Amino acid sequence: MVLNCMKELLEEGDADPWVRDICQIEEEIRVPIVDLSLKEVSKRIAKAAAEYVIKAREQHESVGAMPVPEAWFRLPMHVDDSWSSRIINQCRSGNLLLGNRAKNRLGEQYKYCPWCEETGRIQRLSEVHVILECGANSSLRRRLSILAFVVCVKQRQAGLSNLRILREYLGQDGAMVGVLKQRGRAISSMVECWFQEVAAI
Repeated sequence: MVLNCMKELLEEGDADPWVRDICQIEEEIRVPIVDLSLKEVSKRIAKAAAEYVIKAREQHESVGAMPVPEAWFRLPMHVDDSWSSRIINQCRSGNLLLGNRAKNRLGEQYKYCPWCEETGRIQRLSEVHVILECGANSSLRRRLSILAFVVCVKQRQAGLSNLRILREYLGQDGAMVGVLKQRGRAISSMVECWFQEVAAI
């Protein structure tokens, strides 16, 4: 009965907002919904959504560090209410509140890293830059074994960009929950160090 109602609505055209939504879904999954089971519709919508996220990640630098999940639409094991989990997820989404998207806690907004500008270099401010590149964090990066991680990844896969290396650090390498939480704490330390250095300028 529901299927017959849906068919009737679809035949009347896209004047109805629900019909427009259904038409958009059909366009995304490339087949009429009425020809599929509910399970198949869900499966195809999930696949289309995953493809959309991967495409968006490639087009937007700010979310480029986001690893591809092992299982889509399931909460990863490392996600909980802890500070380290929050930091990992903020970094994955390209939003460590550095001031490259909106004003940061210092009330400033930057396009380029202010610490690097002070030393005569123009470097675009991003999570990749602060965690893997910025000179303000070089000694801490070594102390927290982030530099050792970078060297290890480059030995395994020569030619990887720093963006891809950060993606590995954020869990694409298959790290266990405890290791990811430790990395979250390291990232938090790196961000705090960077803010202290920037505030001192």
